[in-house]
Parts: sequence; C-alpha cells; structure tokens
Amino acid sequence: IQDKPDQSATIVAQRFLTLAQDRLEARREALSESKHSEAAVRAARTVYETYCAVADALLTALYDDVADEFSCYYRQINAEDEGEFKAKLEPAESALDLEVTFFDKGMFSPGAYHSEGHQDGMGVCLYLALMKRLLGNQFNFAVLDDVVMSVDQGHRKELCRLLKTRFPDTQFIITTHDKVWAKQMETEGVVKSNGGVAFHSWSVQTGPIVEQTPDIWEQVDADIAKGEMSNAAARLRRHMEYVSGELADCLAATPRYRGDFSYDLGDLLPAVIGRHGVLLKRAAGAANSWKDSDAQATVAAMKSARSEALKRYGGEAWVVNKALHWNEWENLDRAEFREVVEAFTCLLGLFKCTNSDCDSWLYVTPKKGDEETLRCNCGSVCVNLKSK
Repeated sequence: IQDKPDQSATIVAQRFLTLAQDRLEARREALSESKHSEAAVRAARTVYETYCAVADALLTALYDDVADEFSCYYRQINAEDEGEFKAKLEPAESALDLEVTFFDKGMFSPGAYHSEGHQDGMGVCLYLALMKRLLGNQFNFAVLDDVVMSVDQGHRKELCRLLKTRFPDTQFIITTHDKVWAKQMETEGVVKSNGGVAFHSWSVQTGPIVEQTPDIWEQVDADIAKGEMSNAAARLRRHMEYVSGELADCLAATPRYRGDFSYDLGDLLPAVIGRHGVLLKRAAGAANSWKDSDAQATVAAMKSARSEALKRYGGEAWVVNKALHWNEWENLDRAEFREVVEAFTCLLGLFKCTNSDCDSWLYVTPKKGDEETLRCNCGSVCVNLKSK
C-alpha cells in the first residue's frame, strides 16, 4: 500500500477541471443569453419609447383640440365677461389636470376662483367638446339631466344658442325642474313647442303622469273655444310678460328702471317696440351709408311689416291697457278676444325669424359695446347697424 503511487493531486486537478468546465460552459451560455437579452431590452425600449412618444403626441394633440373646443364653447356662453378665456389640459401622474384663465391673473384650477355656476357651465362645455372630438359626426344623441341648476338665466340662453348652432344634428334629451329654463329652450328654438313633456307626479304604482306640453297659442285657442276668457287672458298675459322680458334682453331695450325688478307688461312691451323702431332706423341709415340696395330692401320690408303690425296692434290698444288688469277681459266675446290674440301674434312676428327651422327671436350683437348687427340664429335675418 505504501508503494502505490499518490494520485490525490491528480484527483484534485480532475475535480477542479470538471468544475471549471461546468462553470465555463455556464458562463458562455450566460454571455450568449445576456447578448440576446440586451438586444431584446434594446428592442423593447425602442418600442416602448416610440409608443410613448406617439401616444403622448396623439394625446397632447387630443388634449389641445379638446381644450380649444372647450374654450370656444365657454367663451360663447360667457362672451360678455370672459371673451379671452383659455383652458389647458395637461397629463399628470395617473390624472389629467385642467387649468383655466381667470381674467389676466394666470392659469388656475376651475375651483380656485370660478363660481359654482361657472363651473357647471364649464362641465357642460367640456362634455360637449369631448363628445364632439371623440365621436365627430356620430355624436347624435345626448342626455342632459338638470345641468344648469347653478347657471344664471342669461348664460342659459347662450347655452341654448350653443346647442342649436354647434350641434344641429344631435338629439338632446334634456330634463329639468326649472320652468324658466324649459321656456327658454322653447323660445330659443332648441325644443319645439310640441317637443316638451311635463311630468306632473310619480308613484311606484303608476309611474310618471305625463302630459305633452302644448303650444301657448293652442292653449289660448282651447280656452277661447270653451268660453273661458279669464283663463285665456291669464295665459296670454303671462306669456306676453315672459316674451317681452326675453325680447328686452335680446334687443337691449331700456324699460324704466325698477329697484325691485318687478317689471310688468306695461313696462316691457312699449320699451321693446320702441327699441325695435330705433334699431330699424339705425339699420336704414347704415344701409343708405353703404349704398347697399339689398340691405335697403330688407330694412324697408321690415319697416313695412312693423307699420302693419303696429296698426293692427293699435286697434286693440284699449285691450292692451286693460292687460294691467287682465280679469277685465272676461267681458269680451270669442270673436273680440281672438282679434286681440291675432294682434299680439302679428306683433310678435316682427321679432322672430320667419325660417321655420330657426324660429328664433331677433337679437343684437355683440351683447356689450356698440351694436353691430340685428340677426337671428340661422342668419336669415342679419341686418347691419354700423354706418359707414
């Protein structure tokens, strides 16, 4: 045993070489995989960075388009005090920040300085801008549920015009508890007179009690047919006071100021009629100064219609005076009262577009500053008021 050769060093060397061989092969395999992995990482990073760049560019363009459209809508319904309004949509971590201008003070969150009513208006405008940008011509149906509860009446009228002019092919289902807003939508032509539905009550057993909203003139005619002159007179008076208020706003009429703002028909209607005459006189002067024969003919036709309507209206002036105490109309018979109604409808026709698809009240633009035009929503009536 002692004479046998010592092979321990050889065995150690063999073990070392075997282990080294395994580790060498493992390293070579790891290096090969590392090269493939690095190539895959580079390719993946390139794909990711390209995707992010394209997505960011597309989303930024989308945000800019929506912000521009949103700003345009908001400026339209707040033209008198925020004509320079701008908005910016900017992506943040897991969010999208909206900042808007507050006059010349800078860009801020809408909740920083704007009132609840202005924020409600922004919400509607932002929704409309998003739908217009995302759906395009396929934005043909929308439901708006009491979206203007905090918006004042003047801005609601501008919202009506926004819906009608910017979204003529979209069907809106609009619900509201506010009868004034419902009436404004009708007078601005957003809703036809037969397009309203009134819910009088509701219960689990019966569901809603529904009544189609009739046209005011149909209601008056129905009252006259039944001989209920007091009801017809009450409807007519309320409608004329409402319409006279709308027209006073549209035409910038100036009734005698009342501190309690309790204007009645005797305050509003004469101011509207007088203002209409002043505007036509200015329009005639402007047309003559520019030597515009088409405008001259248009204004002449409007003045002729005015003369005829006022002549008819004047024949019923004694009844109009009684309007301050409408209960005295009860003594009129059906034929007499129908003449009163016809005189009022003829008079109101002076202030409305004759295009049935428009059917809007005439109004002056701009709302603030020197008036430039007397027009309707569709442009069928667009009379210049600025002389040369």
